[in-house]
Amino acid sequence: MAEQATDLFSNVLVAIDDSEISLSAISAVIPSVKAAKGKMSVVFVRHRPVMFDSAGAESANAWELIEESLTEREKDSERDASALLAGQGITSTFVVRDGDPAREILATATEHESSVVVLGAPCTESLARSWNRRSPSICFTTARFRSSSFTRARSRPHLVRADLLRS
Repeated sequence: MAEQATDLFSNVLVAIDDSEISLSAISAVIPSVKAAKGKMSVVFVRHRPVMFDSAGAESANAWELIEESLTEREKDSERDASALLAGQGITSTFVVRDGDPAREILATATEHESSVVVLGAPCTESLARSWNRRSPSICFTTARFRSSSFTRARSRPHLVRADLLRS
């Protein structure tokens, strides 16, 4: 069983934004990835507010400000993720996606064949619905995460909140 639990962390995706809580997901999963001699992908999703999707030309300045803010958040996230992973001996990749966070996180997990997706923040109802609709076998943990209780038998990744990785 311990061998399967180690295998579970051989290919992890961590979804972050530029918040402290989301970056804590990287720190929380590092020991498990190192123990598995695994790799980690970190995804940042550039998400634009819905209210601007149908905005007209009069909001051109607002669009510029949003794009500047997203670019700044993306760069900050990549810098912070790189700093946390520096010297850890983990092969890592930083991925930037545009669009709906739930869709883009799931698409990245699928493309990278991730066994676990770790979130720093609690799941929103929207994210849970989106994940369950597209991938019903994804596991939302409700108790403290114990890697020994999971196996790699699933065809899709487990979804784990970072705070449940801590003892």
